[in-house]
Amino acid sequence: MELRIEYVDGAYGTLAYAQVSFSSQGRPFNMQITVDAADFSDASIQDGSADQATLKSTIAHELMHSVMQYTLSDGMFGRNGAEKYPEWFVEGTAQLAGGGFPTGWNTRLQQIAGQLTDANDASQDG
Repeated sequence: MELRIEYVDGAYGTLAYAQVSFSSQGRPFNMQITVDAADFSDASIQDGSADQATLKSTIAHELMHSVMQYTLSDGMFGRNGAEKYPEWFVEGTAQLAGGGFPTGWNTRLQQIAGQLTDANDASQDG
């Protein structure tokens, strides 16, 4: 596992991502987490700061993606005839590991939850 801190796309774009490579036998290897250096500075991640909490949450979130990519490869990537896991499951599991901090990951989950709630409400109204 490798943690890389580099400029990915500039401030407030992609905060971080996890990736994995597969051998010709289909086994995962070369796992890495990349955090965008533009979104944090040494000064902003001092002990107790909001950015420090966000960075810790983000790394835990991406680490959970890496664990899932390694242990649940077929479902994570829709490989070997397996159905790919839905986004709400993948991101929700990672967010739970990240402590639920509002790091921006929650926005998409809230949209999905709102759509599910709206669909349930409509079916109950009819």
